[in-house]
Amino acid sequence: MSRLIVVDYGDNVPGEAGAAALGTTYATGYLLHKKVTVFQTVTPGGIASLPSSYASGTSLTSMNRGLNVLLISPGPNQIENNPPGTPVALSIGNNVNLISFDPPAQPPPRTWWLSSPTTGGLIGSYLTDDLGNLITDDQGNPIPLT
Repeated sequence: MSRLIVVDYGDNVPGEAGAAALGTTYATGYLLHKKVTVFQTVTPGGIASLPSSYASGTSLTSMNRGLNVLLISPGPNQIENNPPGTPVALSIGNNVNLISFDPPAQPPPRTWWLSSPTTGGLIGSYLTDDLGNLITDDQGNPIPLT
């Protein structure tokens, strides 16, 4: 006689480990398409791009395990009260959760809200040009908004 034992580990969370942020613009950045994304490779100026179309109540978590700051770009939308298209930065070893409650039919800019990063990982917002490209200094470092 055999017995079937079912173990419930809770809800399955769609996620991805080993992501690489190689692009440096919203268009070439890594598209955040899973509930949880763990970045293990982040190039200097590497961008994670928030989706431009999503359901109300969408919640996305990004974890930076790379060797550089990860920039998270909202594309035509905005993060908190930053100007539309302005990325925020997630420092090495930190996590952040972004949530949007705006309906899909609402025209941009729609707003993403930051929940508290687990270890204070947000380090600022950065200048971009009219196309959403990150503006850097002569050493390739992003220029913070002041």
